[in-house]
Amino acid sequence: MARSALSLCVKQLAPSLRLRSLHSTPARFGGHGISVHRPTPDNQQDTEWDFTDANWAQLQVLIAKYPPNCQAGACIPALDLAQRQQGEDGRGGWLPVSAMNKVAEALSMPPIRVYEVASFYTMFNREKVGKYLIQICGTTPCQLNGAERIIDTIEEQLGVKTGGTSADGLFTTMEVECLGACVNAPMVQINDDFYEDLTEETVSYTHLRAHETPEHLVCRLLLEKKKKKHRTSCVSELPF
Repeated sequence: MARSALSLCVKQLAPSLRLRSLHSTPARFGGHGISVHRPTPDNQQDTEWDFTDANWAQLQVLIAKYPPNCQAGACIPALDLAQRQQGEDGRGGWLPVSAMNKVAEALSMPPIRVYEVASFYTMFNREKVGKYLIQICGTTPCQLNGAERIIDTIEEQLGVKTGGTSADGLFTTMEVECLGACVNAPMVQINDDFYEDLTEETVSYTHLRAHETPEHLVCRLLLEKKKKKHRTSCVSELPF
C-alpha cells in the first residue's frame, strides 16, 4: 500500500522533478567508498613503498606529539602524509596497501587497524585518482540549490562522466556526501580547496578565466577542454 502511494506520488512529480538515484553514493563513483583491497600491478602487498627522507622526518614530528605507546593517534595524519606523497606536489594522491603497511610499521600498529581507518574516512583514496580531484557535493542542501546542474555543466565541459578520470590522468570527478559547506550550497571541493555558491556560469570558462590562483586556472583550462584541439598546449599554460 505504502509503495503504491509512493509510486503514484513520484509519477505525479516526475515531469517537474529531477530525481537523484538512491544508489548514487560515493562507493559507486570512485575511491571514496572502497572498503576492500583490489589488487593491481602497482597495488600489491609486496610492492616496495617507503616515505621520502623529508616525509619520514615529518612523520617523526607527528609521532612526537603523542605520549609513549600512544603513537597510533598519529594514524590519520600519517596516512594523509603517505597519500600526498603518492600524488604530484601533494595533489591527487592515493593509498596503496604497501603505504598503509608502512604506516602500520612506523606506528607499531597491526596493519588491519590502519586499513580500518583508511577505509572508513572518505578523505583517503584507495584507488588512483587524477592530479586534480573534483568532489561535487550531492547532499540535500546542494541538491536543492542546483547541484545536478553543476554536475551536468562539469561533465559537459570536462568531457568526463562523474566518477571517471580524464584520459590524461589529470582529473577525477566524483559526487560525494556532505562537505560541510551547506550554507553556501551548491559547492565543490578541488583537492584541498572549497568553491561555493556555484552556478552553471561560475563553473564555466568565461567566468573562471578572471581568477589567477592555480586551482582556478586548472578549473578554467580544464573546463575549456572541449574548445581546445590539442591538450598539450593547454597543459603547457599551467604556471606550476
